[in-house]
Amino acid sequence: MAARPAWIDRPRPAALAVGALTLLALLLRLPGLHQALYGDELFTYDIVTRAGLGDLLAQVRDTSITPPLHYLLAYGAQKLGTPPVAVRLPSLFAGAAAVPLVYLLGVRTVGRRAGVLGAGFTAISPFLIFYGSEARAYATLAFLLLVCTLALVRALSPGASRWWWALFAVTGAASLYTHYTAAIYLAAQALWAFVVYRERWRALLAANAAIALAFLPWIPAYLDQRRNPGVDAVARDFPRGAGAALEAYVNRMVRLVGGNPFLDLHDLPGSPALVAMGLAILAGLALLLAQRSRPGDERPVLRSPLLLLGLLAAALPVGLVLYRLGGTNLFSARNLIPSLPAILLLLGALFGRLRGAAGLAATLVFAVGLGVGAARTLSDDARRPPWNLAARWIDRNLRPEDSVVQVDAVALLGERPALFEDMVIFFDRRHPWAVPILLPAAWRQVIKSRRVAVAYSIVPGFRPGDVRPPVGGPWRFERTARWHGLNDVAVTTWVRSGRSRVAAQRCRPAEIRVRRLQAPLLPPCSLIIPTG
Repeated sequence: MAARPAWIDRPRPAALAVGALTLLALLLRLPGLHQALYGDELFTYDIVTRAGLGDLLAQVRDTSITPPLHYLLAYGAQKLGTPPVAVRLPSLFAGAAAVPLVYLLGVRTVGRRAGVLGAGFTAISPFLIFYGSEARAYATLAFLLLVCTLALVRALSPGASRWWWALFAVTGAASLYTHYTAAIYLAAQALWAFVVYRERWRALLAANAAIALAFLPWIPAYLDQRRNPGVDAVARDFPRGAGAALEAYVNRMVRLVGGNPFLDLHDLPGSPALVAMGLAILAGLALLLAQRSRPGDERPVLRSPLLLLGLLAAALPVGLVLYRLGGTNLFSARNLIPSLPAILLLLGALFGRLRGAAGLAATLVFAVGLGVGAARTLSDDARRPPWNLAARWIDRNLRPEDSVVQVDAVALLGERPALFEDMVIFFDRRHPWAVPILLPAAWRQVIKSRRVAVAYSIVPGFRPGDVRPPVGGPWRFERTARWHGLNDVAVTTWVRSGRSRVAAQRCRPAEIRVRRLQAPLLPPCSLIIPTG
């Protein structure tokens, strides 16, 4: 039988390895920092750049469906540099800091070897890489709950300082002020602690009561947010029917462990890597059972810290399923992120207990499969829709007197789009980009221009030449530039080839055929900003 490597079980070499893994995690998350803001990031950016600190809480209460702590962090961060980049800094640092925290929690629960492996899996997790540069609360939430769990484990240790209880209460309350799903995670922690450490019930009750009392002032705002239409929008994002729902549950769990929130699993990590990781886990379980069944082997005892990790790994997947039975669906892969470090630590514990060449091979296969997904997160096809690259191209290739019209793919699919009037920060060069074209001055700019650039998301079913300026023709197609991302972005330029027929066209909606749909640009004669 091959000897187990001893360095991983020694504190100093293990700490050096975790330091290197933390640096790797930071480097893997840095490229996303400079990508264009996408989807819900636009809401974060809109709130923290439009509102002053005094108005921020009111803005969050009235327009968001999450608590305010991450918005406060993003508000402070965007003061440090270019806002579209700096607004992501809290997630960047929280995502990288999760690596040593997973290691420390592993040392306190499942051992140093499992802690190093869990930290490595955390560093190269494609899902955590994506949200480690996302201007949303998920990386911050995972960081706070990791600190909270570590503080609880330390507080329950013999002779521990009372400051660990204080840290537990502070980070528990902070996690609730970051995202409401933290309540499920904290409930699982409390269940474990009250069952396993019944004799410490007074301290546990006091600490959990402090968390609840700290959150009480936000309860009226939470009740207001429950009436936000965004809650229903999230709830509708789930298939109906038992079979389709089960498939969605499995897909989102697999995506959480080894995939990307937006790309198909066949694209990231890819079918070969996905199959390899699954086989590695099955082989690891089989090898562990074989090790336990050998005569003379000491059967591992189910220790309470291992039970804690199991509860935390299952807390949000199970809790959100039960919550959905009550009528509201919040089961999305991103809402499961706080459970992911516990899942990766359990995988670290599994592979860390394997002996021999077969065990080492299973560990390497799983790590390589996860690493393939991490590498693919750096590809052009996995980056957020590159509207920033389109803006730079327009700056280089259009003159100040030319006009820009931006159309989102949401509009092309016939859904009602949202209008962000203050998004000029992304494209505030020489051109009237992201200026509501309903404004008469913007219309006059388009009507007078000899050249118009139409910027849009690529959706299946139409050619670049189908996206024309809505008014002021006739137009002659000039050229198209295209950039790859989660949704490709293109810019098509048109040159006026005759006198304007604006009087006949300005009140008539343009129509674009998409997948046999006649999808008018709504409202007529409008500029639509991408909402993701």
